[in-house]
Amino acid sequence: MNQLYEKRLESVRVANGDVTLTHESEPRLRLASLAMPENRRAILVAHGEPEGELPSRLTQAVNDSIDRAEQQGVKPAQGVYGYFSGESSEGWRYIFGARIFRR
Repeated sequence: MNQLYEKRLESVRVANGDVTLTHESEPRLRLASLAMPENRRAILVAHGEPEGELPSRLTQAVNDSIDRAEQQGVKPAQGVYGYFSGESSEGWRYIFGARIFRR
């Protein structure tokens, strides 16, 4: 497992209606399903395993942000978080927060 990727991952999925999310190979726990306008739901899910390419994207984003800061003479303070967004190769969009540090 990637050193920057901790043992847990929670995600929020936006869906039409109150759907049951399934995955063929990993356990998931639906923590909440919150109503949104136009019959949409924000579904908070705890994952049993990392989501596809997300751990490597997280590590790359964190390392890139540290490199950019260091190039400008800035050292991230302990406990600082960064927030990143993008689109996976499978077409789903994501936003995640991660603590900015290197081990």
